[in-house]
Amino acid sequence: MYHALPFLKNRLDGLEESDETYDLRFELNAGISFIYEHWDHVIGDLQLTPKGFIKFDTLWTLFFPGCLLYGLDELSEPRCYRLLSFEYKTVHGVTLFILEVDHLDHDGERIGYRTRSQSIILFKSSKPIRGLPLYPLSLHPDRDEVRKQLLLRAQKTLRLKGRHIQNYYGHALEGRSASLKFNSNGRVMIDPVLYDKIHPSRYKTPIKAQDHHGESSEFLEEDNLNEDQKLTMSSMVYGYCLRNKTWGAFAVSRLSDVTWDTSILDSVEIDPTKKSFLQTVIESHVALRDDSFDDIVRDKGKGLVGLLCGPPGVGKTLTAEAVAEVAKRPLLVVSSGQMGSSVGEVEKCLKAEIELAEAWKAVLLLDEADVFMAERDDEHIERNAITSVFLRELEYYRGIILLTTNRLRSIDSAFQSRIHFCFHYDDLDVTAKALVWKTFLAKAGASEGVRVDITDEQRHILAAEYDFNGRQIKNIVNIARLYALQKKQPITLELVQMAAGFSQFTTQTKKRKRAVEDEQLSTKRQKDGDFSF
Repeated sequence: MYHALPFLKNRLDGLEESDETYDLRFELNAGISFIYEHWDHVIGDLQLTPKGFIKFDTLWTLFFPGCLLYGLDELSEPRCYRLLSFEYKTVHGVTLFILEVDHLDHDGERIGYRTRSQSIILFKSSKPIRGLPLYPLSLHPDRDEVRKQLLLRAQKTLRLKGRHIQNYYGHALEGRSASLKFNSNGRVMIDPVLYDKIHPSRYKTPIKAQDHHGESSEFLEEDNLNEDQKLTMSSMVYGYCLRNKTWGAFAVSRLSDVTWDTSILDSVEIDPTKKSFLQTVIESHVALRDDSFDDIVRDKGKGLVGLLCGPPGVGKTLTAEAVAEVAKRPLLVVSSGQMGSSVGEVEKCLKAEIELAEAWKAVLLLDEADVFMAERDDEHIERNAITSVFLRELEYYRGIILLTTNRLRSIDSAFQSRIHFCFHYDDLDVTAKALVWKTFLAKAGASEGVRVDITDEQRHILAAEYDFNGRQIKNIVNIARLYALQKKQPITLELVQMAAGFSQFTTQTKKRKRAVEDEQLSTKRQKDGDFSF
């Protein structure tokens, strides 16, 4: 009854002294007197406590069931909860003040309540109220602005029901723990349904239909939510970081819509005719999704399979990124090295990745696919089984899949009838490398606070001077960008050359490798009696 004191006082202050209000004023005064008589020591203690502070023993005076509580979540995002109950409790010798709260959330399909507990450990003397992990929203100095921002975020959270690809920059919570964080910069797939199916969390409580009174047996409808309910809407949504290949919880405030960049295709070093062909085929495959042109066996052969052949750093991955941008679909990258070596491991991992790709209509890039496409023979039974598993999965895959390899001659002949197009990439010549330098320097220049001061002639100098592939050029430019940001200076030829110096290990390794190869060739020629040059 103590928590009724401010309401009783406000009600009494709002009444005029008249015969008509006498009985009500009498009852209100009686209630106020009763509270002062029974909790006079508490009221006295509160009056002696500095304003804005609270003691552990009087924490309970701040909280009453149903009130809205303000705090920060695990990613330091502001949020609200509704108080269900509280109690003082000793656990393993530690005295705690435990708050039971609930909040609204959706599981990708339904809207309901989740519950959680928040403990405050015994503290001595007094403590700032705003230093508590949770405290009444009514005591926040900017409560009106907080309410406004939380309501806007709730609308965004509700828009993210279902599956959505979004941009995300900042920390996220790793799926197995409420405390482990990882850095997620790039695109994420918001998919709470698959999150719960594939990666059930140990700390996320199930969504419930009823509120804390247990009065409702049905899940909530978005149109019927009141303002206080929306204020408690979850500050996070659940999904998958495409770059890190990690399931997690993402702060709604850090999510933004994806802007597709089809101009990436212009940066790919392949024949313009091939680019035009590729763009047309991709756009057609995405737009039509035609079931009429099918294999004799239903549901076979509906995918679009491309093979990208060439050495590292010549544009194979960039081509896959361009395909995803043209298709306006997420890019799911899988390396053969992540799938294990046994048939069982490979099949399990491959099925899991294909399930994700099909659910999200993603472009699937299988990097270093040699192990899956190795030519079958009588000696390698395990390898033959892996190739057969992959052939079977490929037959029934309905989306776009790109395979990269630098061992074209070792591919099993059965793949010829499954592959729709094959692009070959040669080592970059000076002109091509100059274009790669131009592309990545332009991207660096688009970063906030970075200016690039390098001419076309200087880009050609870099292309002629260094034997770097595209991936190495990207890394060097990124090092130069980071240095320029820290030193607040432009990216110049000298700075890039300095950054390139840190990559000379690769160049020296190539030189040593060529020297070994030349020595081996010379030895072979001497054995064969071949002394030609």
